[in-house]
Amino acid sequence: MILFFIVLAVSIAILYFVRPEPESLRTPIPGYTKNLLQVKFTLFTVIFLALVHLLITNFTFLKVDKEIFYVFSLKNTHNSWLFLPVQTVTHSFIHTSTLHLLGNLAGLVVLSVYERRVGSWRALKVFLAGMLAAIPSVFLFSSPTIVAGASGAIFALAAAYFIDQKDLSNREWGLALVYIAFIFGAYTVYSEIKTGNMHNELNFKVDHIGHLLGVIGGIIFCRLYPLTSNKTSMNISTQYNKDNNEDVATNGALSSGLHTSKHAEATPQDKEVPGFSAVSDELVRIDKVESKDGLYQEFIHIDDTLSTPFIRAVEKYQMGGGENMLKEETFNVLFRIQDRLARYHNKKTSLEELINLLEASSLKEYLSHMRKHIR
Repeated sequence: MILFFIVLAVSIAILYFVRPEPESLRTPIPGYTKNLLQVKFTLFTVIFLALVHLLITNFTFLKVDKEIFYVFSLKNTHNSWLFLPVQTVTHSFIHTSTLHLLGNLAGLVVLSVYERRVGSWRALKVFLAGMLAAIPSVFLFSSPTIVAGASGAIFALAAAYFIDQKDLSNREWGLALVYIAFIFGAYTVYSEIKTGNMHNELNFKVDHIGHLLGVIGGIIFCRLYPLTSNKTSMNISTQYNKDNNEDVATNGALSSGLHTSKHAEATPQDKEVPGFSAVSDELVRIDKVESKDGLYQEFIHIDDTLSTPFIRAVEKYQMGGGENMLKEETFNVLFRIQDRLARYHNKKTSLEELINLLEASSLKEYLSHMRKHIR
């Protein structure tokens, strides 16, 4: 029973504290609670599988009760076909031993990175696709056979991790399938060599056919129902103009706003200077801002999806706390802006130079907090 709570505590702690770096720069690193809520499917499945194992071990969490196991496992014998509809579902949630369960729970926790990318509902659908695809494996054995475990469904998640990407070309699909085949082959050889006593309680062996069918099920699902690009735009009202108190509407800019004052301190620039024309980017946009004298200066817009965590950290710091959080978010936002600006002509800068550039940006009022940590 103590082992049950230890397994749950460790699994939940990993899901709570480990915050993978987002794949997209548009996505800020979430807080710990939000980080856990992003993997609701994994969290629920880990708890559910552990509870089921607790029940079939008569609350010891150690030795499986053979009679209970036999009732809910999937078999290919004629005298068990009456219960086949029930067993096709229940067999995926029971395990032959505690080690068998721990291996699958570890796989689920690792593959939570896939759920973070595609969402809980899609991860659940892939899991179910793999679970259903693995069912026929029991009927491919000529001798009486019993199968159990969620491995087929977990292998479907593993396959989807590689191929469930937006707008993959045929070449990219082919490369992903090569990766999957290599990893699956390496795992199969390794598990055959190291099987040993892993499932010796009930004299079970690894069902590689079920694993392969689970992989195929995941691949087919992702091929039939691919992820598609779904770009959305944001329209956010910004703060009033600093000098004339007129509201300025911008697209995706910070709440600090674009100060297009008639008295803007513009550095004289010629309209025809190469690399100075207004350019656009999803997260960072550089514009030419015209002053009263007809001169131009660069103004850097920073999308709120990039800067909001930093601004919240500043607000928390101003209320008397969160200095470490402010330091972390300062480097976070600066590195992200630095990375985006480096894609523009002549905009590769050090962090100190970047802060100077941000004097003409929608983050201008927060630069004192940045300079405090960049020395």
